[in-house]
Amino acid sequence: MVAVRIIKSSGPGSVLSVSNGRFDRCDVMALIKKLSQITMDRNTVHAPVTDATFAIFQDDEGRSFLQIDTYGSAERKYVGKKSQSLQFGPDALNQLRSILKSI
Repeated sequence: MVAVRIIKSSGPGSVLSVSNGRFDRCDVMALIKKLSQITMDRNTVHAPVTDATFAIFQDDEGRSFLQIDTYGSAERKYVGKKSQSLQFGPDALNQLRSILKSI
């Protein structure tokens, strides 16, 4: 488990993330608090395939968070640059556990 503390900033939620053994500062694009199931009319696998990394960290109150970062694919202008960052808070993590157990 990687322990990283949230950095308070004036921005939209800067944090330290771990990629390739380095700590990088990035902007959080989404903190997911709740997951809701929907039924989709069309299900397709997204392309292109990209790499992702994850970090598990705790905030100042000891709550655990999961951050998943995705990176630019070979078709992007900046290949390998972090393109999306999703964080799952405690409630969303509990939902995610239940979802994963059901599939």
